[in-house]
Amino acid sequence: MIGERAATLVDSDPLGAELVMIALAAWPRLPNLVADYLGPYEWLLESRQPHDLADLHRRAVALQDLAARGGDAYVAAQARAISTWSSGS
Repeated sequence: MIGERAATLVDSDPLGAELVMIALAAWPRLPNLVADYLGPYEWLLESRQPHDLADLHRRAVALQDLAARGGDAYVAAQARAISTWSSGS
């Protein structure tokens, strides 16, 4: 059931799902990024694994570009904030 819920979320809003997964992965280093999380438990578990900062940066930059081209200004702005942080700027 939970895995099906996660798949449904990814299918229905892939950009939003990627934003949540990137934000969760960055959360240990940027605690103000996520106030509350009520999504799929497996995403939270996966986010607690060590993540390479360069990989988070690459994912955030790619998400920013996709969201901007797709007209999702909110996701683009959030991804830009994460990519700025993860670049060390």
